[in-house]
Amino acid sequence: MTGGECPSWAVGAKVPFEGAISVIAEPIPGASRDTGIMSDLKRLLRELSREIERLAERNEVLERRLSSITGALEGDIRIQGRTASRSARHGRRIGRRGAPSKFDDAQASQLRKEYERGATSAQLARKYKAALPTILSTLRRAGTTLRRGRPSRKR
Repeated sequence: MTGGECPSWAVGAKVPFEGAISVIAEPIPGASRDTGIMSDLKRLLRELSREIERLAERNEVLERRLSSITGALEGDIRIQGRTASRSARHGRRIGRRGAPSKFDDAQASQLRKEYERGATSAQLARKYKAALPTILSTLRRAGTTLRRGRPSRKR
């Protein structure tokens, strides 16, 4: 039997065999093929097969939507899972996060001494060729209380 043929037991139904969906129509006892009952049954079977095809197409559309939603959710879960494992891994580590400091503790104490003697943070940044936020964070790490505002003008 090939893809387009009907099986021998379905010849009377005259419904094309399409592989995945097959409908078996048995004749009603006592009814002849010329009566309207058979034509009604054939029409109902055709309508049924069309409806099954529509449902199958709708099912494919819904499956595609569901898979895209599932994929998006898996992406969120994957990201959340990574952050949770990272936080658990790094939760044991005590200390600061991020890149290592540009200045070690000895250099930080030297910066603090210069700052407390009156040097501005901008002057220190130029002298040590570092960004102003780097100097400020290093001074904070060294325990300095930062001066706020512009320095007073010396005469």
